[in-house]
Amino acid sequence: MKGYSLYIFDLDGTLVDSTNGLIVCYRKALDKLGFLYDESCLPGFTREPLYATYSRFESPEIDYKTFEEVMFDEYRVSLDPNSFPFPETRYALQRIADEGLPICIATRSSSKRAKNVLTIHRLIQYIDRVVGYDDVTKQKPDPECLKVCMAHYDIRKDEVLFVGDGETDMMAAEAFGIDGALVDRNGLGEDCRCTYRIEGLRELF
Repeated sequence: MKGYSLYIFDLDGTLVDSTNGLIVCYRKALDKLGFLYDESCLPGFTREPLYATYSRFESPEIDYKTFEEVMFDEYRVSLDPNSFPFPETRYALQRIADEGLPICIATRSSSKRAKNVLTIHRLIQYIDRVVGYDDVTKQKPDPECLKVCMAHYDIRKDEVLFVGDGETDMMAAEAFGIDGALVDRNGLGEDCRCTYRIEGLRELF
């Protein structure tokens, strides 16, 4: 893989494994609400819309708004401390920082939440700029988040790499005209178009 002058990373699923954090959130929230559930179903709940999860339970005394509020409260308390960097995350960020190159985050999480999880796990010192959903009007696969990142640097598009774990990440990179490296942790298959397909962040170097 060639070298780049600016590296932009997605956060969840790319630098940070939030799977455990989400499961903790769902477990605590459902317990607070008094919902009975099968523990083995929790991973599936984290991958579907909140309303779909709510619809699985018959609880007329608890409306969806209350369910949503309890879930969001638990996100704020439990998600970040229980989400952990992948084993190669610090190595990759350190390698880029050692070369004196800027690193940005472009995430569908809020910028506050992204900065919080990066701070908790002592990764924030590597990051030059964070762009969250609250910094843009359109979410990935729209490339606005990448455009906002690049606006702060005098760097050509062919010198920028966006690293993500999802199809929307690669679609955003393609739409913006920059290279995209797919960290294929979820077996997306060959249908997901990307410049590079890698198994882990060490393959960036």
